[in-house]
Amino acid sequence: AGQVITDEVRVTIAALASLPLLGRARGYYPKLHTVLVYPGAFIVDRVRHQGPLQMQDRQVLSGESWGEGQVVLSWDDVLRDASLPERGHNVAVHEFAHQLDQVKGWANGAPWLGNRARQARWAAVMQQSFDLLRARLAAGEPDPLGDYAATEPAEFFAVASERFFGQPWALAQAHPALYGELRRFYEVDPLLWS
Repeated sequence: AGQVITDEVRVTIAALASLPLLGRARGYYPKLHTVLVYPGAFIVDRVRHQGPLQMQDRQVLSGESWGEGQVVLSWDDVLRDASLPERGHNVAVHEFAHQLDQVKGWANGAPWLGNRARQARWAAVMQQSFDLLRARLAAGEPDPLGDYAATEPAEFFAVASERFFGQPWALAQAHPALYGELRRFYEVDPLLWS
């Protein structure tokens, strides 16, 4: 859509994509092979199935991650998020967190952790935190993760990753077990950065 890929675009996206890899020995996204950058939000048409019905959905997106190794980003949103990190929103971190989740081929909020004990602890903490978020939202209480994180486990993990790097203090206070699990997964502690 006419987006020129300048050094600023390359370096900004590469830097943001590196945040989730800072403490990790692996240091790369094993399936990633393409990053597509639009100048702004982009429109995606999808078919949604509801029982025997098929419905056409049109969505305006700022980012998307595919299990086949592609990330799609809106440059306007990447730039806004990078210039206001204290907001805790970061479309690049969000989509690259999905890439870590999709290493196994699909996103479900449970990236590969290496062993069953870690997977079991991860599942328990994530489910407890997801349920707590939904309960707070249903009661009209604020939560730093917000509404979108409550839509499904894959989005919960991606939004929690955004807040982990952008608003670590708020996430640690509202969801200490979740913060601890993300600290172990990412092998860094953003609370120590400020």
